[in-house]
Amino acid sequence: MPITDFLSCTRVFDEFESLSPAQRRHAKTYATGLVAASDKTVAGIAREGLPANSKCALNKFLTEYNWDEQQFNHERLEELQKHGETRWSKDGYIILDDTFTEKAGDEVPRIGRFYDHAEGDTVWGQDLIYAFYADDKTVYPLRANLEHSLKEAVYNLLSWVRDNDDCGPYGRDRPPLRSLNRRR
Repeated sequence: MPITDFLSCTRVFDEFESLSPAQRRHAKTYATGLVAASDKTVAGIAREGLPANSKCALNKFLTEYNWDEQQFNHERLEELQKHGETRWSKDGYIILDDTFTEKAGDEVPRIGRFYDHAEGDTVWGQDLIYAFYADDKTVYPLRANLEHSLKEAVYNLLSWVRDNDDCGPYGRDRPPLRSLNRRR
C-alpha cells in the first residue's frame, strides 16, 4: 500500500533552518519511509513513498546534498527538549557505544585495525562510535562519529558535549557523562 502523506511527527522539519524547502521534503519522505515503509531501503522508501520522490532524488539528498549536519542535529536536540517525555533529566545518562563493521580493502573512509571487545581480537574495518541519551522515559541518539580510534572518538564526543553545554534549552540541565561498565 503506498504512503500518501507525511507522518505528523515530520512537521517539525518545517521549522529547521538547516534545511532548504526541497531538503525538508526529502527529510520528511525519508523519516516517514523509515517508520511506515515495509522496505526501509532508499529504493523501498521511494517505491512505497510519496509521489514525485524518486529513488535517485532521495539518494542524492542522503549522499550529496550540502546541508549543515551539526546545525540539523542541534535543532533536533532542541526540539526534543520541548517535550517532557524526551527532555533531559538529571537522572539520565550519556552512553557511548561502538559498532564495528568489518571491511576489505584500503579505500574505505576511516578504515583501520580496531580492537573489537566482543571478538577479543582486532578487526579490519570501520568503528562507528555513538553517543546516546537514556533515562527511565526515553532513549535517543545524540551523535555518531566515524573515527580512527576509540580514544579519538571519545575525545571528539566529550568535546562536543562540552561545546554544547550552554547551547539551547538542554545545556544547563544536561546530565553528567557517566561511566557504565559492562559485565560479561
